[in-house]
Amino acid sequence: MIAADRNSATSLGDSSLSDDRVKLLDHVEDFDMMASTDDLWLSDDHPLPTDHTFVESFQSPSGLKTPAIIGGILIGGMMCFSNMYFGLQTGWVTLGSIQTSLLGFGFFKVLLQRSQFNIADNVLLQAAGVATCTMPLAGGLVGIVPALTMLTESDRVGGGIVLNWWKLTIFTLSLAYFGVFFAVPLRKYMIIKEKLQFPSGTLTAKMISMFHQLDSSEKDEDAILWKRTIKFFIITVVISSTYDLASYFIPVLHNIPIFSLVGLPIATQFYWVWTPAPSYIGQGMIMGPRTCFSMFLGSILGWAILGPLAKTMEWAPGDIDSWENGAKGWILWVSLALMLADSTSSLLIVTFTSFKSLYYSENTEDEDTEPKERRVPSKVWIIGLGLTVIISSGAIWGVFYQDMDWYHPLMGIIFSLFIALLGVRALGETDLNPVSGIGKLSQVLFSLIAPGNIVANLIAGGIAEAGAMQAGDLVQDLKTAYLLKVSPRSIFQVQIIGSFFSVLFSVLAYILYNYAYTIPGPELPAPSAMVWINMAHITNGGELATNVFWFALTLGFLGFSLPILSEIFPKQKRYFPSAIAVAVGMYLTPNWTIPRVMGAIIQMVWSRKWPISYDNYMIVVASGLFLGEGVFSIIVAVLSALKVPIISCVGCTAQFCSCANNVTA
Repeated sequence: MIAADRNSATSLGDSSLSDDRVKLLDHVEDFDMMASTDDLWLSDDHPLPTDHTFVESFQSPSGLKTPAIIGGILIGGMMCFSNMYFGLQTGWVTLGSIQTSLLGFGFFKVLLQRSQFNIADNVLLQAAGVATCTMPLAGGLVGIVPALTMLTESDRVGGGIVLNWWKLTIFTLSLAYFGVFFAVPLRKYMIIKEKLQFPSGTLTAKMISMFHQLDSSEKDEDAILWKRTIKFFIITVVISSTYDLASYFIPVLHNIPIFSLVGLPIATQFYWVWTPAPSYIGQGMIMGPRTCFSMFLGSILGWAILGPLAKTMEWAPGDIDSWENGAKGWILWVSLALMLADSTSSLLIVTFTSFKSLYYSENTEDEDTEPKERRVPSKVWIIGLGLTVIISSGAIWGVFYQDMDWYHPLMGIIFSLFIALLGVRALGETDLNPVSGIGKLSQVLFSLIAPGNIVANLIAGGIAEAGAMQAGDLVQDLKTAYLLKVSPRSIFQVQIIGSFFSVLFSVLAYILYNYAYTIPGPELPAPSAMVWINMAHITNGGELATNVFWFALTLGFLGFSLPILSEIFPKQKRYFPSAIAVAVGMYLTPNWTIPRVMGAIIQMVWSRKWPISYDNYMIVVASGLFLGEGVFSIIVAVLSALKVPIISCVGCTAQFCSCANNVTA
């Protein structure tokens, strides 16, 4: 699948304080947390504060811990709906640590003027927000659940599986916690002993520290800066929301057929249309040039070269947008080969470095300076892990007992814990948690354990993805807490609370969007679902598309080579395309990639021409554009569910719009 993972940041300030700020050049937010960071400055020239006497846990005298956690849950809830919406559109989700930290700080410190809102509050707020917004991906709701509904009679007797609300809740809840408990002991090994950087966690800590250093300044220009920051955020939210509302009543605004207007309708048929969505422009600003340009390369390969070639040569004789025998399905096989090769190569590199680290590491005493009463007790995570493994495997089997043996979920969870180690280590070293590749490896294993069982294969992939993602999220938050001297026990408790609310928000969001739209459909195509299904088919003896093998093999070789080349030539890494982003650009249609490229170009020009303004406002502008449409999509979904009539269907085609039965003009 695709996703996200991860944070993005900017510096807030003006030239007079620029020497005290963290500089972000090209920090990437990518799909399924599988892209690499471009250029991230995390040098010691911008140290964290050394005086941590005011940074405490739940024992802090500030008395604002509960409001901070509630604030994080509410912000995370809004982002959860956004993640569900964008995840079902393109598979992209965001963890949003920096966005959550910034919004929480702006709300409590700037709007409410709560002077007691300190660094510990901010850390807990962002941890709650991240925990609350991630279940659309970790719970399989943007990939596995839609994939189950798309199964055919040849996949299982009875065809697709549609989960009612309580089965959906049980399944999502079953994926929420075993990765969290498993992550607790990794703190000592990866953060304390090996001192892995966890770039996004480190950056989040530095940004939170910077917020509070700036707030303590008595300069008038700093107060003006914060007022401008809030103003720009509100303006961009309004712009993005207005577009979302306007495109509901005039659907052609979603996909403007610019090539048809100049006499090239064939380009429109291959999805070369303009989607001027502010949200995707904001995503492109966050993701950065390397990822977006790599995606655009994938769009050109897939939708300007290979897709038309397959259609012309009748290797894909069906409709262009058919997953079964059309160009879209043909391209997907090549994309899947590229994605799997990149993930395999990356995991092999991480495995090698892990064993190398273990071999050369020295025995050390307990270097954890955190008081024991502020750590998570061993008996808590051991008993919790055992219980969640047993309960989760039993609950998943209870939901799918007709399609799998009782031990299949148990084996899937156990396997997911082993490979989650690799995922979390990769996150610590590279800011990349290859959860999609981890899920695919689990599918390969289950093709041996349960050959021919497509449902068990899909569920096993979802289990592995959930375990790796939840573990990675918590360890990264623990890194932030470690740097800012916030109690790891409090972070763990917040993760437990936030994950519960994330399940509720995610299930509600999925039910709402599934009622308002057709999934998959023109508005929410759920492309990740077909990736999971095709992987299940190929690992269980399915047939490849006509003449796709050599194309898949060639690009698979390139995908396997790129991570190795990046490891050998780290200084030149920025010039290598991201293989996973190329793969994503291939199986996403170009209309979702073009606005992201626009955003990346804006980010690149802005950072070079007006660096001070970029440092001050880029993340605010990008977050406003992203969150505006994402949150307002709730209102648009309600309008769609209520069958509120649109204004005009002029310019729409069935390929891009399902408004034909909802027209008044």
